[in-house]
Amino acid sequence: MLPLSQSSSSKYDGTESLLLLGLHPDECTEDIVDAAIEHDLSFAIVPCCVFPDLFPTRRMLSRKEVFSKSDTKDTVVRHDESYYQNNKHTYPHHPKSEQNKNGTANYVPVRSYNDFLQYLMDKDDGIRMVSLPFEGKNTVLYKVVPH
Repeated sequence: MLPLSQSSSSKYDGTESLLLLGLHPDECTEDIVDAAIEHDLSFAIVPCCVFPDLFPTRRMLSRKEVFSKSDTKDTVVRHDESYYQNNKHTYPHHPKSEQNKNGTANYVPVRSYNDFLQYLMDKDDGIRMVSLPFEGKNTVLYKVVPH
């Protein structure tokens, strides 16, 4: 990641970056999102592969607890602001939890593409989703941070 004013042979520490981009970034998809959140940067990613066996510790709130009865299993949820204000993170950059009947959150592994999109969107309330006009993996997750 180099600004246009620097050559590729220069060392760059990222302090001048305003935007992180990832087009089908494979294993580093989550790293791009986490780095952008940590450094308060805008980002846009087009996630592709989930790699559930490479990332077995990725967990998300059970879909049964996230989705209302009218939602379908393959829909990615963006809750309204009241949901986020009333639910706390269980640990940094992880989906907010709700308690089930036993008083504990029910987390499940992130296995599918839609799970992965939901998992990434749950990292920050400002993350939005749009689709690009071509076939294939065309979902863009992005966040704009004004500077």
